[in-house]
Amino acid sequence: MTVAEYIAHLKNSPEFMKNVTSWSVLPERKAQYGSFPESLDAGVLDALKKKGIERPYIHQAHAIDLALQGKDFV
Repeated sequence: MTVAEYIAHLKNSPEFMKNVTSWSVLPERKAQYGSFPESLDAGVLDALKKKGIERPYIHQAHAIDLALQGKDFV
């Protein structure tokens, strides 16, 4: 099942939709990137680069920064 098919399945499910108060589709927008903090372990950076991840999205960079500060985030 593709993502589009799964979304259609959810939208057509009365059981799922009874918990939905609003459904909207946002327009596509260009990705915003951040950078990895200098204090991030070199092993982690190497592992990410081996997976083809050169830089994080801005929200990921923010989450990494909070984690390194020992702060909570979701």
